[in-house]
Amino acid sequence: MLELLKKQSIKQSRKIIGFSIGAMILILILFGSSFIKNFKGPVDLNSLSLDEIPNSYVEYDIDFIYDVFAEKYNEYEDGRQESTDMYYIITLSQEKIIALHVDKKHFYTTQKLYEDSYDYITQTTLEPPATWKVKGTINKLDEKPLEYYNSYFSEATSFTPEEIEALTMPYVLEVGYVGKYDSFMINIAFVLFIILLSCILLILFQGLSGIYINPIKKYIKKHSDSVNIERLEADYLNGKSIDNVKVGQNWTFFFNGLRAHVVKNEDLIWIYRQERTHRFYGLNIYQMKSLIMLTKDKKKHIATLKDAYDIDYVIETLSQDHPHIVTGYSDELAKCFKKDYETFIKIPYANENNTDNNQESATTSEAE
Repeated sequence: MLELLKKQSIKQSRKIIGFSIGAMILILILFGSSFIKNFKGPVDLNSLSLDEIPNSYVEYDIDFIYDVFAEKYNEYEDGRQESTDMYYIITLSQEKIIALHVDKKHFYTTQKLYEDSYDYITQTTLEPPATWKVKGTINKLDEKPLEYYNSYFSEATSFTPEEIEALTMPYVLEVGYVGKYDSFMINIAFVLFIILLSCILLILFQGLSGIYINPIKKYIKKHSDSVNIERLEADYLNGKSIDNVKVGQNWTFFFNGLRAHVVKNEDLIWIYRQERTHRFYGLNIYQMKSLIMLTKDKKKHIATLKDAYDIDYVIETLSQDHPHIVTGYSDELAKCFKKDYETFIKIPYANENNTDNNQESATTSEAE
């Protein structure tokens, strides 16, 4: 029996493991190349040839910022505008011009370097601007920034189309990016990947080592004077299987999540189905269905099943063989259970007496 429950607990975990593996594969598809680049670290941009520059994760000392060609901002209903990204013109040591993309946390640094560069170029000052060491990825410019980038050179400079093509590259050094994503997002994705991997390993370890059936072992140990493994096993093997629940003559075996539990049927006093809808920003994400079982010691036991039909079938099976159990939920029953326990446990017998009286009245009327 314990081996069967152990296998069942591992089977129960397949859905969680499958979901985790799927999420890990998706993370690798989206961030795998960025993980590799982040692990290897940036390379010196000056050491790369022109052919090696695209998509490289680099480290670079920016000496000058020559101009701004694009700005991205949020516009609010009250008319306020907030800059979120800036695009600048910079040069590489390979005598090529590319774009520089920064978010707002770097605005102060880039604005100062831009102003100092302008002052030095116009000979307002003889002191060259301080260099700014950055790490980032050289990605291909997206469609809209590329449009502004090309417009800048064709409209704001005296370069001919041939000179523009010879001097510029349609690429952007995105500060703080590793691949297509900023380093913060990469770190979050990596942590999530490690958490998912750890969960899979932990679930497998606990399942294979039998930790998920410990509640039943503890139950046997606690009730060793009246319960032994042979009796439990016989009841389990002869019980009725309903989804992952086994309803035996004396005990009911069930799972709460991945852990196997057992409860004595004569200790049950109230069972009902519970459905809870989990929402996210007003949207129904999923509905959890559970079988709630309360025992004489007022302890709540929760069995997780897939279908409401199976839960109702368990309730029906238990109530038929054990008529002392109150079935179904209502606020009145909950109030009675909490405030008038003695009356609550007498409810099935009161219903039975009412049924007997109704049957006796019906028989008498028919005789008359």
